[in-house]
Amino acid sequence: MYDPPLFKRNTCCRACFTPATACGAIYDNAGAITVNTGSTALSGMMPMPVPTISKIFVKSGCTMKLYNMMLTPANGSPFRGGDNFTPLVGDATTAIAYECTCP
Repeated sequence: MYDPPLFKRNTCCRACFTPATACGAIYDNAGAITVNTGSTALSGMMPMPVPTISKIFVKSGCTMKLYNMMLTPANGSPFRGGDNFTPLVGDATTAIAYECTCP
């Protein structure tokens, strides 16, 4: 059965918002601010200063950790991928660093 929202997610969201090689993406209200290709290295957010982060997208099978100003895991970390958007709350909205890993 044809499901327009599922079709859009599978053809547009995956193609436009998250490159096939990406581990995940971090979004503010204006759009993606950081896309990661998968690395266990801790990376700083760009641009600095970081705008308020509203959501993340983590590819299925991958894990993303966000870090607060104290460089400790932010609220909700680690986020496990499921090919969907996850809204952020608490100190995760002001994270300054991240790491994203895929198997």
